[in-house]
Amino acid sequence: MLNVDPEQTDVYYRYKMPPLACKVEGRGNGIKTVILNIKEVADSLQRPAEILIKSMGTDLGVAMKLENDRWSLTGDHVKADPLKLQNRLYDFIRRGVLCRYKGCRNPETTYLIEKNKLLMRCKACSAKTEATVNDKVYASIYRLENEALQAEIAANKDRRSKDERQEEKWAESTRMSSSYAQQDLEEPEESAVRRESPVSILRSVVESGVAETVIVDKVFDLKQEFGMQEKDMTKLVFRTYFMAESAPNACMLIRSCAPVLRRFTNRNQMSILMEEAEHYAHSNQAIMFSKYPIFLFELMERGVVNENAVLTWHESVRHRGLQKELCVELRGICEPFMSLIRRFC
Repeated sequence: MLNVDPEQTDVYYRYKMPPLACKVEGRGNGIKTVILNIKEVADSLQRPAEILIKSMGTDLGVAMKLENDRWSLTGDHVKADPLKLQNRLYDFIRRGVLCRYKGCRNPETTYLIEKNKLLMRCKACSAKTEATVNDKVYASIYRLENEALQAEIAANKDRRSKDERQEEKWAESTRMSSSYAQQDLEEPEESAVRRESPVSILRSVVESGVAETVIVDKVFDLKQEFGMQEKDMTKLVFRTYFMAESAPNACMLIRSCAPVLRRFTNRNQMSILMEEAEHYAHSNQAIMFSKYPIFLFELMERGVVNENAVLTWHESVRHRGLQKELCVELRGICEPFMSLIRRFC
């Protein structure tokens, strides 16, 4: 394995890539150099294989071709100088991979285009520096980045259409959430023959001070008893811990209940938990709105939700069952925090 940074001599340098494996095929005017492991090299650099080939081909002034899932360059580029293509690759790495801010040289960079300039954003120092690639490579990067953006927009539209179909369910869920506390306080005399709500049952278990494993087992028991789905378990756990009286200490409470929340909030359930959290914030607006960025940070810090779940919540405003103006206001309060997430993640 080779160091990604050709000037790096540290034996403990951790950014590695395989050397280019090249093979000459054909004869006469049909001779070509096939790069057998271009995809592995591209993955190591976190760049599309097409960009690496385009850079080497334009530097050499030769044509590039993708055939049978293999990239090749016309001509023999191995016989005269076996390291020629490897050196061309290093030239691209210097210009379009390594961070160029004050000697940072970290290869963990991503492309972004601002004012028709191709910039690299470093994940280590967060600096934006300009990539000095040639025009043809720039055009390819611009096209690929635009295609990725359009695909993401289309995916977001599909997701939002699915979300809209569930908004009525969320509205009903909100009404149920706000009535849980009243259910326990306003039971009529015949409540002795009626079942307690799952929230009140689980809350009694939590307040008894038992171990987390006991709480988890009880959630599964309630799932069986009440015929719950996976998403219902996420709602149950959140509503059990976060009541109106817990709002002043909500951020601190996450630290103690995070292990149980994580147990019932997988990647598919994070959006449900984010909805529950927003309902909770709206019902405790005076206390929760100002501290909601901290609340979200604690959820992320404790591994309950990830950055993508938080950003997705911020970008999609659901307001059925909630006041639209308050939804917008809450996201405005969180905007500085979202900017930090986008910058560093």
